Amino acid sequence: MPTANLTVVLANYNHARYLPRSLDAILSQSVRPRELIALDDASTKDNSLEVLDGYARRDSIVRVVRNEKNLGVVPTYNKGIGLAATEYLLLAAADDYLLPGFIEKGVAQLDAHREAGLCFTYDSYAVGDTGALVANPSGWCTSPGFFPPDEVCRLVRHCLPGHAVICRREPLVKVGGFLAELAWYSDWFAFLTVAFRHGACHVPETLAIRVLQEDSYSANARQGPRNVELLGAFFDRIASPEFADVAALLSPQRSRDVLWNRSRPRRREAAGSLGIARARVPQRLRARSVRGTVKRFGWGGAGDGRVLSRAVLATLR
Repeated sequence: MPTANLTVVLANYNHARYLPRSLDAILSQSVRPRELIALDDASTKDNSLEVLDGYARRDSIVRVVRNEKNLGVVPTYNKGIGLAATEYLLLAAADDYLLPGFIEKGVAQLDAHREAGLCFTYDSYAVGDTGALVANPSGWCTSPGFFPPDEVCRLVRHCLPGHAVICRREPLVKVGGFLAELAWYSDWFAFLTVAFRHGACHVPETLAIRVLQEDSYSANARQGPRNVELLGAFFDRIASPEFADVAALLSPQRSRDVLWNRSRPRRREAAGSLGIARARVPQRLRARSVRGTVKRFGWGGAGDGRVLSRAVLATLR
C-alpha cells in the first residue's frame, strides 16, 4: 500500500471509546501516513493506553507516546509536532475521523503545488455520535486547486478547519506551532498564518468529520471573559512585528477589509498595514474594525460583543 511523507499526530485524553473509529479510518486510507504518533495526555478514566498499545502491536506505523502528566491539548500537539520528521503533518483528534481518500487527495494537491503551505477540505461535522453529517461546503471552488495568499485572504470567511488540514511541517514550525496563549484559537492562528504566507490548496469535498461533543475542548470556549481575553491575545499576535507580513496581507487593499469593516478609502490608504493602524487609526475606526472582524469570522458569542471592543482595543493601543 502506498505511503505519504506524512505524520499523523493523534491527541487523546480519556477518549478510548472513540479511538477505534479514528484509528481505523486513518490506517485504512488508500494512501497511508508514514507514521502515526498517538499521544495520550495521561488518561486516567478509561483504557486508552490499552487500546493504543493494541494498535501499535498490530501495525508498525503506530507509535504510542504517553505524557507523564496531563499537559493539555495545545502542549500535547506541540510535542507531537516536535516528534515528527516528515514533510507533512495532520493534527488529529481522537473523537474526529477521516473518510476514504482524505490523505491521498490532500497530499496529491500539496505534491502538485509545492508553494502551498497546507491543504484543507470542507469543514464537515456531525453533532454527537448519532447526529446527521453536515457537509458545510466552503464555496471556494468546485474542483481541487491552489489559492495564493491574497486569494486565501479574500475567500476565507471563518477559519481553516483544523481537523481537515494537512500542513507542511516546516512553515508550521516557523509559526511556533500552536501558540499556548491562544488556547482554542491556536490552530486557527497557526493555519491562517501558514495559508496567508504560502497559500493553500483546497479539495472541495467532505473527507474529514469533526464530531461536536458536549465535553470537547472548545464546546463552551467561545463565550465569556476568557474568550474575550483570548481574542485580544489573537489580535496582539497579529499586530506584533513577528507577524508583520501577515498583518500586511490583512490591509484593506488586499483582504476586502477582513480587519477593517469597509472603512473609508482615504483612511485606509493613510493607515496602511495593521502595524501602522495600531498607532494612527482613530479609536472609533478601530472599534468598527474589531466589530467587523468578529462578525465576519464568527468569533464570540452574542454576549461578548459589548465588551469585546474594549478588550481587543486595549491590545491595539
